[in-house]
Amino acid sequence: MNKNLSTELNALLKQYKDTVAVLRQELSERELEEIGSTINRMEELKVVVSVFGETNSGKSALLNSLLGFNNDNDPNTLPFSVDAQINKWSDEIEKNNRKVWQEVSGLEIVLQDTPGIAGDDFSHFPKAKKMATSSDIVLYVFSEEIKGDQVRVMNELLSTQKPVIFVLNKIDKHRPNEIEAKKKDLITKAPNLKNEMIVLTAGHPIRQEPMIDDLVETITSIVKYKQSELIGGTIENFMNQALNLAAERKIEKIEHERRRIENQNAKIAVEKALVLKTANNMADSIVIRYATAASLLAAAIPFRLDFITTTLISGGMSVHIFSIFSVAGIIVSMGNKPDTNLIIKQLAEAAIQMLFANAVAFPAYIAISIGLKSNPFSYWVGSLLDSAFTFFIVSVVGYSFSFYCANNLSWGEKQNATEVLKEFIRKYIYELFINKIPEKYREQVRRLINPDLL
Repeated sequence: MNKNLSTELNALLKQYKDTVAVLRQELSERELEEIGSTINRMEELKVVVSVFGETNSGKSALLNSLLGFNNDNDPNTLPFSVDAQINKWSDEIEKNNRKVWQEVSGLEIVLQDTPGIAGDDFSHFPKAKKMATSSDIVLYVFSEEIKGDQVRVMNELLSTQKPVIFVLNKIDKHRPNEIEAKKKDLITKAPNLKNEMIVLTAGHPIRQEPMIDDLVETITSIVKYKQSELIGGTIENFMNQALNLAAERKIEKIEHERRRIENQNAKIAVEKALVLKTANNMADSIVIRYATAASLLAAAIPFRLDFITTTLISGGMSVHIFSIFSVAGIIVSMGNKPDTNLIIKQLAEAAIQMLFANAVAFPAYIAISIGLKSNPFSYWVGSLLDSAFTFFIVSVVGYSFSFYCANNLSWGEKQNATEVLKEFIRKYIYELFINKIPEKYREQVRRLINPDLL
């Protein structure tokens, strides 16, 4: 616990650290390092002010003036580069272009230059934007009209809710009506911009002192009266970006798992179809045997026993078919550990479907058998007809059950694949990710991840 931070900010600090601990499995070392350095700023009570803007807008000279240096001195003695070196940006130059300015209300203010945008090197634009969005306060320095991609970035910076001070620099080179026109143009392009956040400066005027007092007053006032927002706001912005990125990567993992399951199904689809076809063929052969046995018994025994024997034979046949498709179900199951309970459930459902489908067959069978065998003159003919009808009934029962078993296993296998994906999502998205994120971020992450997937 940092004794210099308020109770509220210490609580936020803990939430941020807990969130980073969960995000560690999703983010790269560089991404984690960026968040970590921002959290360190919070603990060290540092506020970073980034100077963002076009090449030749006078950013470096303005920074030198803020630090009290005369830009007419030897460039090698100035803290910020004012020559072409700034356009050859590197990590080393980035470190050298970050200087401590002053302390306000217990917060240390660090000034940070960024590579000039709209120059010849197009790689500067994303670097400068990234540095600006990771800072606590942005000084958007311009001396000419802001246009093109800069308008979009300007509004993106304003949407982060962090303080953005628009610094119209080099006012010593503009007439008053030109200054007013530039301010009016800026407000037209940035609807969220408040007039008091536009400051006029001259970081390196000719033959006079720099005009930076208003800018100094604006920066120090923000630091003095918005401490909590400055310390927590930047990290909150980072957290939101990190959570968005982590959610995207979780979705990628879900889609990867979905493709893996689909590919697995595709590769063994032929084998599965062959297994079910083989089971169907085996079931068909035993149906013929059981139906033949039932028809012979029906012809030889009294009609009162027909129902009992046919029921017993049909039951035995169903058990035999059930066992064949149970083995088939295990073979076509997803993964190395087939869900035998699911297979039994699918086949039991098939048995119920078969019973309902043939519910009328047995009453009709009994009625016809009684009718045929009750007449002595038609007894022998009735016995033959009863035998043929029994064969038909048992065959219908067997083929129906075989059809339902194959159909249910095929459908159930698809359902099983869906369950595998759902289990993956439940375990890796909920248990190991969402449920471990501090509660304030959970709903946000749930919305980021497509609810249909969960």
